[in-house]
Amino acid sequence: MKMALRKRVVVKKVSTIFPSRKKLPGVYSLSNFDLVNATIPTYMQLVYYFNAATNANNVAELMQSLREALTETLEIFPVLGGRLRNTDGGRLEVVLNVGGGIPFYEATAAAKLDEWPDLRDCSIETELNPENVIIGDFNYAPLARFQATVFRCGGVALGLSGCHGVIDGKSATEFMKAWGEIHMREHVSLQPYLDRSVLSAREPPVVTIPIPGDIASLHISGESIDHIPCVPSETEGTCSEIFCFQEHNIDELVREIEQGPYKYGRATAFEALSALVWLCVTKARKLESNCETKYIFPVSVRRGRWQPLLPEGYFGNAVINSSAVSTSGELVRQHISYAARMIHDSVRLVDAEFLRSMVDLLELELREGRLVGEPNIDPFNGRDVIVTTLVNFPTYDLNFGWGRPLHFSFSMPSDSEGLVYILSAPQGGRSRHVAVSVRKEHMTRLLKDELFVHFLSELKTSDDRLLRAKM
Repeated sequence: MKMALRKRVVVKKVSTIFPSRKKLPGVYSLSNFDLVNATIPTYMQLVYYFNAATNANNVAELMQSLREALTETLEIFPVLGGRLRNTDGGRLEVVLNVGGGIPFYEATAAAKLDEWPDLRDCSIETELNPENVIIGDFNYAPLARFQATVFRCGGVALGLSGCHGVIDGKSATEFMKAWGEIHMREHVSLQPYLDRSVLSAREPPVVTIPIPGDIASLHISGESIDHIPCVPSETEGTCSEIFCFQEHNIDELVREIEQGPYKYGRATAFEALSALVWLCVTKARKLESNCETKYIFPVSVRRGRWQPLLPEGYFGNAVINSSAVSTSGELVRQHISYAARMIHDSVRLVDAEFLRSMVDLLELELREGRLVGEPNIDPFNGRDVIVTTLVNFPTYDLNFGWGRPLHFSFSMPSDSEGLVYILSAPQGGRSRHVAVSVRKEHMTRLLKDELFVHFLSELKTSDDRLLRAKM
């Protein structure tokens, strides 16, 4: 849906929000998990949509209450008010008390929320967060930015842009939940645990399990990974679609995998949806049969894998990448249970000792003066699929006094070919929204893939006509 120019978002005011400084230490150390993400030069962006939050007569009052609550929230999450800097040893750390603060944008949109019957189709979503997602200079860039946009109907969108070197998706959503609780003058239900030394390397560091480079995310100067060349495709750019999988769709997909020739017991919803997306996107790309393709996905360190267990409310990065690998030809020839089995085995690989070895490997690299940063792969190479999942986060469990969010989105950056987000659906339960970004020609093929379409409750074309509905 194309919106008229009158419906663009207009920023009315930008304020700088400061936490209470008298309680803050001067320096905040980062873990090796943070350092893996700290050199990614973009903000991750979240957007929450709320209905009937205000009216034209009390917008200023609403913005003031949000600013005041944000100031109080930063007092218990002080790291977001600091700035990154390099130490003499080459490690990044967060310096507090630098006076930078975080920007809070106040904006209006002439559109009404009901102009999009489905907020998955919101055409101005990229304007509901501050622009310029690229972090040009880590020494000066704020570690978080916030935007509140009031729609003509009184609805509100809250946007968060966060630096991935300091927070992951779990931490970001926990911050938003705390902000809502403070805005409602309620007790913060989960206090953040700020000491990241619980994820420190052993002394001396020791690697007992081999760690693949794309999992450890070692960015090693002068080293490259050779891939089998694939036939380049003609492209008109990328496009994104958000697909809804209802509980009964997922149950049917799980049964298909559990009855397949590569069955391995109970398949999770993540494994089932991941297998479907990886298989069908690979088919849509029409890669050469000997072309290597990876399904790269996050594994949480929080859910019992780190020993001793991470404290509840740990605030920082606590995920790593894992990956399943196949040739394109083998993947598309096999039953979907083949892809699911590979993803399942890759998840099981990441146990407590694996994580300890990975952290120690990163520590050894840092002590030798080698950089730790982005994965030593080309993330948007037209062969791989990279997924982010937020289904275990409190994305809809927050309240600013306006009721439950109508919709939550993890905004995709432009030209993010091969990127997939798996999100909880607004209706709750085990339903999922799956956002897929691929080249336009590949999206056209994906929408015609019989296997992919079979497990969807609905499928819409770009002009919003309903093609299929399974009740």
